[in-house]
Amino acid sequence: MISRLTSWELGLAATILLLAGSEILQLVRARRAGLTENVSRLWSQGLVVAAVLLYALYTFFGWRQINPDNVTSEGSSYNWALVFLGVVAGLVISFELVALIGARAQRRTANVSRLLSHVVMLVVLVVLIDISRAKWEEYLELLSRTYEESLPPGAAP
Repeated sequence: MISRLTSWELGLAATILLLAGSEILQLVRARRAGLTENVSRLWSQGLVVAAVLLYALYTFFGWRQINPDNVTSEGSSYNWALVFLGVVAGLVISFELVALIGARAQRRTANVSRLLSHVVMLVVLVVLIDISRAKWEEYLELLSRTYEESLPPGAAP
């Protein structure tokens, strides 16, 4: 179950990375064409890419090596790092989304694709964090089961 959830996480992280990377490429093209001078969007999308890339790397290297038949507390028990990275990426995407909605309301932009890609990134990120939570619960269940099996017969957990 943990490896299947990890595969889902990596796939969803790749989706966010592709969308954010596409945003960066579009912003670079717009800057080169003189259509925008905004640098904050480049920085914020770069931060999203960095946070989600760290998330994916940590997931791949930290969780892939867990053996569900022999879970120990030596395994990947730092789920808070994944939640932190997910929250950072979520806050940046949310900030960008609010700024895009504001710009559309003031008729400063007619770009709908950026708005849609940010909505998709945010929804995928929420699903990603929920999968991380489910994986953490599975890990704790396996760890608890391993602990109970290691107790001598008749000992109370």
